[in-house]
Amino acid sequence: MKNFKSGIILTTITTLLAFMSVLYISSCDNKAPALNPATCENYICYNGGTCAYSICTCPIGYQDAHCSTPWNAKFAGTWTIAEYISGSDNYNVVGSNQIYQVKIDTTHVPNDLYITGLNGNAGLTRILGIIDSTNMQFNIQPYTPSGNGNYHITGGTIGLYIVHNGHDTARGTYYNNYINAQSVVEHDTMYVLMTK
Repeated sequence: MKNFKSGIILTTITTLLAFMSVLYISSCDNKAPALNPATCENYICYNGGTCAYSICTCPIGYQDAHCSTPWNAKFAGTWTIAEYISGSDNYNVVGSNQIYQVKIDTTHVPNDLYITGLNGNAGLTRILGIIDSTNMQFNIQPYTPSGNGNYHITGGTIGLYIVHNGHDTARGTYYNNYINAQSVVEHDTMYVLMTK
């Protein structure tokens, strides 16, 4: 009788172990299905970016793998400008040059920026630049400082051409006009080389 009970217990334990191993093996075969790259599960695109095959397509004004960096971030900071007058109605000033600093600030619009201190004048503030679709240059918008109707920036374009870990370089041209001492409007073309 004792051997019979031992046999039943041993058979029960063996059967139970076999059943549990079948459950374990079948649960391993029923793993969650692999993520479908076309649906971009667990991949995030910010700022309205859209995803396909784990690649974000960013809206205008944003960049990087997840569309989290605004375009204007690459221009923000203090830049040193070497500037010279490459063309003017007044031939005596052509070739004149100066070195000064400007500050570029971002705005809440990712492809806009503000420039302060252009032409070596700290009073020229909030000059608007709009980054174009190439996102490597910005277009300076027409600007007249408040309280000074004698000076105008009429536009220009400045583009990055070297981007290297905080040692960026940009170059371009902007245009201004002003009323000189003889009450004549002069037009200047200013070439700038900017380093940060």
